[in-house]
Amino acid sequence: MNNRIQLPSRNKKQFRLRRFVWQWHRRFGVAIAVFVVLLSITGILLNHTDSLDLDGINIQNSAILSLYGIEKPVITSFSTSNHWFGQLDQQIYFNESTLPGCNGALVGVVTLSAENLFALVCQNEMLLVSSEGELVERIGDLYQLPTPISGAGACDTLPCLVSENSHFLIDINELSWQQTKPDLYEPIQQASAPNELLTSWQQNYIGQAISLERFILDIHSGRILGSFGVLIMDLSAILLSVLVISGVWLWLKSLSPRR
Repeated sequence: MNNRIQLPSRNKKQFRLRRFVWQWHRRFGVAIAVFVVLLSITGILLNHTDSLDLDGINIQNSAILSLYGIEKPVITSFSTSNHWFGQLDQQIYFNESTLPGCNGALVGVVTLSAENLFALVCQNEMLLVSSEGELVERIGDLYQLPTPISGAGACDTLPCLVSENSHFLIDINELSWQQTKPDLYEPIQQASAPNELLTSWQQNYIGQAISLERFILDIHSGRILGSFGVLIMDLSAILLSVLVISGVWLWLKSLSPRR
């Protein structure tokens, strides 16, 4: 004798539909649980970005910066008159201060003693800087500066530069470049700046690139992983909407009187 209760055909279909919805409701919930938590935490942080000063905090971690394609730059440094000059990419540093970028790589720094100035010689431009670290003048094509410049140093104790295998004395007062013989040319050699200064330059250069606010915002939107991350977050948002709809539907079904 068969004692199993036979459900009407309509009830069987409703039972199967409810079980199907419930199974996928759980699966979707498990699949997007991490992303929902991530969206919630980052959303809360972004709502308080001003009070937490997220925009004022700069990312220093090299692993995070590598996600943005930012690597620690090569540092070129020179020392003269107990001062340090450095270049990271196009950014120029005077001790711990920053100077405007220079056109081309920094190839040398010479002291202009009579004028109490430093000449920062780049490939296509020369910056005149005071001993206090203030930019006095930018000298380029307008002053008929011989370029490209490949080196700087002293020619018989006078500051000079090298361009296309020719040597030119630097006369700042007249803003002229008198060609001279290379016999007594002594190039300015690069020197490695103190570690504390190198670290300060690197942190200043790299740290300004990505703020903590932007990093959290990129996590929230998925852009931290590029277009694939955005697609994942979009899919998570869609599945979250499906969860809400299916959850409400299951709840309403549980309230309906059983027959």
